[in-house]
Amino acid sequence: SPSGIRVQGAPATDAESMRGCRLNAIKVFLSLSKSKDGARILMNNNELMSLLGSISGTMTADENTLCMAIFTNLSRDAVNLEKLGRISNLFDILARGMRSRSIECRKCAVLTVQNLSCDISFRRRLGTDSILLENLSAHALGENNDESNVVKEIKLAAIHSLRNLSAEPCNLVSIT
Repeated sequence: SPSGIRVQGAPATDAESMRGCRLNAIKVFLSLSKSKDGARILMNNNELMSLLGSISGTMTADENTLCMAIFTNLSRDAVNLEKLGRISNLFDILARGMRSRSIECRKCAVLTVQNLSCDISFRRRLGTDSILLENLSAHALGENNDESNVVKEIKLAAIHSLRNLSAEPCNLVSIT
């Protein structure tokens, strides 16, 4: 049916069942990531973080947005930043999130970069990633003519991220 609601007793396809299971699992992890203690527990599970890193950006827009929201929540706690830095493809994940068609996914990706840019140890790494800088600049300059509140939040977070990155002297050449 167009609403996505099945008639009682209608069989679900395997693909729909798998997608539903993935969404439910991701929502559980998202709920856990919202509390400081839950976020630390998630960060200490290397297998889960590796899985999250490998699946982010490879699923449907809804699933990818939830994954990006988990990264945003995890990046809020300074204790988690060192372990987030161990995710080998973290910057690729964030760059994909910033280019997503989903405005919420873009918002979460930019907020995650903003959180990371508050930490001195991340500033150098972020400041040398040309793809992230290009995406941040595009969001900061507001190439999108849509002026909704979410777009304004994205723009503000991108501006603050660039400001944080510019506080690191070695980044001035790559930013300009």
